[in-house]
Amino acid sequence: MITNKIGETMKVQIDPTWQEFYQEKASGVRDKLMTKYLGLVHYVVNKLFKTVPGNVDRDDLVNIGVIGLSEALDRYNPYFGIKFETYAIPRIRGAIIDELRKQDWIPRSLRSKSNRIKKIVEELEQTQRGEVNDRVVA
Repeated sequence: MITNKIGETMKVQIDPTWQEFYQEKASGVRDKLMTKYLGLVHYVVNKLFKTVPGNVDRDDLVNIGVIGLSEALDRYNPYFGIKFETYAIPRIRGAIIDELRKQDWIPRSLRSKSNRIKKIVEELEQTQRGEVNDRVVA
């Protein structure tokens, strides 16, 4: 039984594997859960891989995602009534993005400005029907 934010008591069905892992933190159970949810890492990597620079290796993203999955397993509380997938996907994605940011030598603010300029140039090229010069962009 859990109490939600508005004070209602709800009965939550918890998978026995999760119950055992949450209570005992047994490594054998942890390995089963890691194997069971490894597909989440591949799901997140496949979505993110389309948006990362070409020099980033897919296997590196998977390795970072596995670390994110591991951290999600350690921090997840099945008694909150939230599906693990709902909890883990943002954690995995966040771990990957954090690592990519650490490896990026360009500060985030500069990267953001650069992306904004690229977007403006693309919009101007569409409206001007061709290449635009620096003066038009400014």
